[in-house]
Amino acid sequence: MRNLNKEEQYIVRKLVSARKKIQIHEMCLATILDESLDSMAIEWSENQVSVFAKKSINAQEQYMHLCDIIALFLYLEMEGMILVHTNPDLLQEKALYNHNMYKKEGDKYVSLDESGLSVEIFGKPYVFNYSVPSQHSTTIYSKLSTLLDKYVCALIHPTQELVDYVNNGFKTKEDLQFRCTKKLAIVGIIVAILIGIAGIWVNMYKC
Repeated sequence: MRNLNKEEQYIVRKLVSARKKIQIHEMCLATILDESLDSMAIEWSENQVSVFAKKSINAQEQYMHLCDIIALFLYLEMEGMILVHTNPDLLQEKALYNHNMYKKEGDKYVSLDESGLSVEIFGKPYVFNYSVPSQHSTTIYSKLSTLLDKYVCALIHPTQELVDYVNNGFKTKEDLQFRCTKKLAIVGIIVAILIGIAGIWVNMYKC
């Protein structure tokens, strides 16, 4: 396993925590992206990906951030640290956005106005007033769309090996064994030096 940066560790820790608490919705890539990205929405087709963001957010930077997260899950899957359950039938639209915060209108996403009229229907709140924030988008022509098709509707299940990795402070069994061997080697060197010094003192004393 390579060393994970702080954000990657945060994502992995959230996955492991969700497994322990049996919070299935927290183990979905859609939930992870919603929490990790500052973009309003992501849309994709066969050969392109579009990121929608507010004017104050760099949409291209959000695209790079998206790539980093996808790359993390590709790596963890190749290392056998996660099991990915994919159900393409759940993919109703090739767009990812928080339906509680935004709504698509034409080629833009509108932000639900929390101060608007709220009505409860069958126990679920609905907000009818909304506003259009200043926004922009960036479109990248890439095959990342293929990976989005795979992961967006996927359940990311952390294996026991990943759980142990997190519990051991993001160290694999091999890392821990190496550290232990290194400590024993250092202790052995120190002991050898002390024995050598003791031998010198003994010889000096005999003289």
